[in-house]
Amino acid sequence: MTRRPFHFTIACNEGRWTVYPCGDLDLARRGAIANLAEVLVECQLPDITLDLSQVTFIDTAGYECIHRAVAVIEASGAVTRVVNPSPAVTRLERALQPVAS
Repeated sequence: MTRRPFHFTIACNEGRWTVYPCGDLDLARRGAIANLAEVLVECQLPDITLDLSQVTFIDTAGYECIHRAVAVIEASGAVTRVVNPSPAVTRLERALQPVAS
């Protein structure tokens, strides 16, 4: 199976910015995600959506990187939403949920 290189697509629709991470989101992408968060903060965008529908694989390191990026962006005063988790993201979120006793 051929993997597409990891990349971001960024779109603006009526003043609302959406970032689409595409491909595998893991420890190897930590720097790219941190850099993206810094750039978004520098741009002073008031409203940012992270659409995870195109994430093909995510591990706990990638999940942590996304949460750190959201925290950095929100600390700048921007409103941030994470939407449309792909099946890979949904599987990891379910696995990370505490088990009820």
